[in-house]
Amino acid sequence: MNLGREYLYEWHDMMVEVRGPVVRSLENEFKHEWAHAGPLGDLAFAASLFNSVEAHSTASTEWIKVRRLPTKTLWKPFSAAVLNSLRKAQSYIYVENPYLFDKRVIAALVEARQRGVDVRVVLPRENDFKYGGRGNLVAANYLFDHGVRVYFYPGMSHVKALLVDGWSCVGSGNLNHMSLRLCQEQNIATSDPAFSERLKHELFEVDFGSSYELSRAISVDWADFLADMVLENL
Repeated sequence: MNLGREYLYEWHDMMVEVRGPVVRSLENEFKHEWAHAGPLGDLAFAASLFNSVEAHSTASTEWIKVRRLPTKTLWKPFSAAVLNSLRKAQSYIYVENPYLFDKRVIAALVEARQRGVDVRVVLPRENDFKYGGRGNLVAANYLFDHGVRVYFYPGMSHVKALLVDGWSCVGSGNLNHMSLRLCQEQNIATSDPAFSERLKHELFEVDFGSSYELSRAISVDWADFLADMVLENL
């Protein structure tokens, strides 16, 4: 969730609180990026690498295993994990994301549906990115035509969540070219059954029930197709 009026009070969004040893890793990542964004740039970033906070393991029955899935300049575990999960899905895939533009992701969703997987996608009825809303209409039609259940959330949903056969992934990453390949994103993933059940019941099932499920193709025009073509590389 970004920090702003619309995110807190006007849009549908979600935050996840993280505790335990993984916080050290996130803290170090923040310090490195903060230093890099300063006036000394690369020099400050290099210096920050020598001042990292060491992680100390703290035994607790409350911790669950989580994995960081960032998108960084030379490291793309978020993209790899998302695509691999979709391609290996056997039971169900639930997706909620306002910027579903990446054709590899869309193709993987369709291929999963063709294997018999229950694939459901939640898109916002209103999008803060005008051309993104147009592109989503084209994507929605393509998914619907191939058997994917498509829902439109009433209003702007800024939620970025993925649930595949009990594997959960939440964070800042969009399902577009920028977030999967270029932007500096941060996501957390886990296969913990309790977390996955909470995400399923408290987010997806609630949003399925409060959204409009597409029952026929949407009328689109040349501007929508043009937006979809442009967004493929954004």
